[in-house]
Amino acid sequence: MLRENLLKNLERVKNTKVRSNLNRYADQARLSRELAVLNTAAPLDWRLENLKRGDPDRKRLQELRCSLRSRMQSSELMNSRLFTSHLEDVYCQMWREYCAEF
Repeated sequence: MLRENLLKNLERVKNTKVRSNLNRYADQARLSRELAVLNTAAPLDWRLENLKRGDPDRKRLQELRCSLRSRMQSSELMNSRLFTSHLEDVYCQMWREYCAEF
């Protein structure tokens, strides 16, 4: 399938910018795919006492709350112009490849 082989066949992507972005973010794409696959062999401890809610770690929660906004703002996902530009490029390339089939 095209999606599975795309990173292996970057030289076939005609749009230079799309090819560059795919190459640039290839590691992120691979990691994203790996993280999306459930590890069914992972050991799990399903004892009932381990499933009960414990006391919250308030210090850790406060640290997370304080850092979340800055972490999100510095994320590439929050750069709407860059994200939209990349998304448009990918859609255009997909459309061109779709049209080339006919």
